[in-house]
Amino acid sequence: MKVRSACLAVLISCAGAHPPAWTDAALHRDYEDAKYVRAVGVGQSPDPVKARRLADLNAFAGVAEQIRVLVTSENQSVESSDNGGEQTFVADVVQSFARESLSALRVVERYADGDTAWSLAALDRGVALAELSRRMTEARLAGGQARAARDEALARGRARTAFAALREEYVAAVRSVELARTASALQRDGTRLEPQSPAAVLGEARKILDRIQLRKLAGEQQELIPGSAARAPLEVQARIDDVPLSGLSLRSVAAVGALDVETPPATDSAGRSSFRIPLVGRDPAGSYAVTVRADLSALRDGKDAAWDDVFAGEPAVVFSFGRTSRRALRIELHAAGEILALLKEQLAGQGYTIVDGDPDVVVEGEAKAASNGSTPIGQSARCSGELRVLREGQLVNRIPITASAVGPTLDEALTRALRAGAREAAEKLGTRY
Repeated sequence: MKVRSACLAVLISCAGAHPPAWTDAALHRDYEDAKYVRAVGVGQSPDPVKARRLADLNAFAGVAEQIRVLVTSENQSVESSDNGGEQTFVADVVQSFARESLSALRVVERYADGDTAWSLAALDRGVALAELSRRMTEARLAGGQARAARDEALARGRARTAFAALREEYVAAVRSVELARTASALQRDGTRLEPQSPAAVLGEARKILDRIQLRKLAGEQQELIPGSAARAPLEVQARIDDVPLSGLSLRSVAAVGALDVETPPATDSAGRSSFRIPLVGRDPAGSYAVTVRADLSALRDGKDAAWDDVFAGEPAVVFSFGRTSRRALRIELHAAGEILALLKEQLAGQGYTIVDGDPDVVVEGEAKAASNGSTPIGQSARCSGELRVLREGQLVNRIPITASAVGPTLDEALTRALRAGAREAAEKLGTRY
């Protein structure tokens, strides 16, 4: 505000104009600070109507800037947000105050001298807070409706509808936080509007993704012949708990070996999708693998890192072919710690046989998760360790485990990091054996 006042003084001095006494808004008794946010705007033009319009707009901009500074100050101890987005939000809110039927924001004084015009804008804190409270109620209602739509869609296995509702729920929560910050900046009695938690919505989104499973139904038990197409299509099924997921986009890539792989169609009403391998390339090792993932790229918008981060760990399954294609690999697990159960779950989901004797390979080792500090969206954890693969008692491979995750609590973050580490280790095993 000092810079703004200095620029205004220079402008006035150059124009030779004389401002009214109320340009020092702090001295205006009719609009004291306890009830109003005030700002003076100045405009210059030979056209008096244009000068007055510029002065009004600059006064409104001054009010918006004051609120933005107050909101930024309030924001120091709350969930952080992009400053550019925050500034735009505050500007939009202030503009809407000027359009409200109760006129929370209006020009209360005007003055002109020659080519220079002055306007004093005042925002009625009480009227503005009532409007913010109304909008907060709307945001809560929108969030509740989106949550109900999300749960209904998941119960019916409609993936696209569920994720669209989840996004609406998150947007409503973010908006409620922005409304609460703006209200807090205007209040003087210490009361606060209670927003919804975007972090809680993100946590729910991660839990939903953890529940999604891709299962191999057909196509793995075949021999791939270089120079020709695979004889049978590959088929997967997407489920959340025991409900088939329809409309889920999938992505397939050749993880090992030279393969030309079709893009799987979105899952049907039974949660199934099948696709082909049109061409098998020549590979000296005679080993091939295809990874199929839930394609959640359309859910990322590139504008909100916290939201985009949720969809980094896409559910996946690996089809393995080659020397072991004619019979399932038998794995005996000697891994230690909490990762053992998670690793068994991941390997079983990929079609491997877990045995207690007469194995093809033995997998031993361990991995642990530890805190990796806090982030703006929750606690971070990192999983690290190593698995060793033995065949007939001889070490044939080492598989490092490194994974990280974020959760609303440290325990949740540790569990997610271990699960991510187990998923990564299972995928690496799947591409090698």
